[in-house]
Amino acid sequence: MEVKDIDKYFPLEILRRGYDYYKKRKVKQIIKLKDGFIANVNGSEEYKVTIVLNKNNICNMECSCPYAEENNCKHMAAVLYCLKNNDMPIKENNVSINTEEVNNFQKFKKEFKREYNKLFHNRTYLHQNELDDYIDIVNKFIEEGTKYIKNDIELAYEIFEFFIMEVDALDVYDQYGEKEGIFANLFESFKELFENERIFVKFLSFIGTIYTIDSDEYYFNHKENILNLLYQYIQHKWQAEDTLILLRKLDKDNRIYDYEKRNFKIKIIYINYYFVDKNYALKLAENSLDLSEICDFLLDLYKNDEDKQIYLLEKMIYANKGYSNEQYFIKLIKIYKNKDKQKYLELLDKYFLEHKNIETYREIKNHYSKNEWNKIKRNYLEKVKDSRIYIDICIEEEYYDDLINYLENEWIETINQYIKLLSKHRPKEILELYKVKLINEIDKSSCRQHYQKILSAFNNMLEIPHGRKELNNIILYIRENYKNRKALQEEIDFYEETYL
Repeated sequence: MEVKDIDKYFPLEILRRGYDYYKKRKVKQIIKLKDGFIANVNGSEEYKVTIVLNKNNICNMECSCPYAEENNCKHMAAVLYCLKNNDMPIKENNVSINTEEVNNFQKFKKEFKREYNKLFHNRTYLHQNELDDYIDIVNKFIEEGTKYIKNDIELAYEIFEFFIMEVDALDVYDQYGEKEGIFANLFESFKELFENERIFVKFLSFIGTIYTIDSDEYYFNHKENILNLLYQYIQHKWQAEDTLILLRKLDKDNRIYDYEKRNFKIKIIYINYYFVDKNYALKLAENSLDLSEICDFLLDLYKNDEDKQIYLLEKMIYANKGYSNEQYFIKLIKIYKNKDKQKYLELLDKYFLEHKNIETYREIKNHYSKNEWNKIKRNYLEKVKDSRIYIDICIEEEYYDDLINYLENEWIETINQYIKLLSKHRPKEILELYKVKLINEIDKSSCRQHYQKILSAFNNMLEIPHGRKELNNIILYIRENYKNRKALQEEIDFYEETYL
């Protein structure tokens, strides 16, 4: 079999591991069949690799290792390296791979997982390093349980309630809020339940019971999360009034941080406005204009009053000075576009210098004649010389020499983004810059991880005219000057074997 382009089937790190297995002769046997190959590869145990062919092209690969359940693995890569180099005996067997047998094996793996999940689910305690597995298991069960919503809504609710209690009672230190992730998935998967009024009332009562339980701050955070998610599904007044009672209690609780209090304030305003007391809600909103949701809420109310909108937007931008106020700047600019041309251009200029957005730069540019713009565009470039928008402007104005000079002080990862562009417009300059950067990186690197990172950039040189010749020179330079760096020489072997 003629094997080409091994790299397109695997991530780079898996390729490296597969190449290492190949070099260490972990592939013990390859049998050629009518439509593919079967191989045995030694790892933590012996794994069976199956490669199915279609007119000499790979159409499917399977491996018995756990990683291969969702990805192509290092054992497959090791076998492909053996086939590419044809450096081990291959037995021939004139039979076809039994596709049905492969499918049955996949079914067996799924059945095995189900049995494993049952055993795992019955454990009484989980360590932190086991929590990810537990989350995967629970989420799969949740996904299975949603099918009962349409068939049996009462049973679906029992499943939903069971998972709330099960996850909340999980005896594990939850440093990064993993429980909240499960809760979010649970609510999203079962949200159709809340369209049923009787189920919703039952659920609300259940939530209220949880809320009244006296508990420590850790448990309280989960009750807070439940109420936060519950708010998303408010649709009718009979739901809102009861939920508002819980939200108001939560808003007054001194165990909630200020930021979280603000979020609940938003919910209280919305519920009051739509279902309970509009005047009270608007009074709350006027005192909370620095909150984006509240500002949006009021902007929608005053959508036919430009002066009121300007007042709200200017107050919002001022309240969030130094923070993200981009969307409000844009709204204010749109209002002034047809209202006051001079003010519009002033805001555009201010917005560009604050947010450094290339689209805004183009919008400003469009309001000047070509001669006018030629006189001022260098000024804009000078104003942003210490920011990344400098690169975008160089490209916009075709200042390729300025771009090359700027990239001389940048990391090689930044230069990678502009290889194709500069290969077209400044091929000689970018090739020389890239070569210097690579050699400098090699000179100051001292471990395999750094070598791998550098070699991952080698392919970029192939996109530059005459880049292959210079790349070969760099490899020759490495071979001659770093003979004592074993790891670097091994990585060069891997690169030449895989890509050249």
